[in-house]
Amino acid sequence: MARRQRIDSAAGAVSVLAGAAREITLPAGVKLTAAQKPFWQVIVAARPRSDWNDADLVTAAQLARTLALIERCDIDDVKTMDKLTRLSLAMRRSLGLDVRGKDGRASNIATRREHAAEIEGGRNPMTDDGDGLLARPAGSA
Repeated sequence: MARRQRIDSAAGAVSVLAGAAREITLPAGVKLTAAQKPFWQVIVAARPRSDWNDADLVTAAQLARTLALIERCDIDDVKTMDKLTRLSLAMRRSLGLDVRGKDGRASNIATRREHAAEIEGGRNPMTDDGDGLLARPAGSA
């Protein structure tokens, strides 16, 4: 498996900036109810847009469904709550939304996500001096 592109390289910044312009949508054939969509939006916002692929988006939809089920579950039904909570935690780990994540040490993940958020927000921490003279793709700040 190829190594992940370094976020602090020019190629990494270009990749994140290109991903920032794309809209994250449900993969074909995946459907969510109105009650599940708020969970989906929170899950998708937890990672930079450039990090999402279709397989992860399917897992994110499954996680949104599971979180919606937890919300509807009777609090006294401990067995069901336990199963759903364990399932949701497993999906979070699969998506790299837990502290350890699948992308490496927590400090590396935090740095990567911070750089990606700055780039997606229209500011490149490596090259942007704040004068607004750098070209941006349509749809970015």
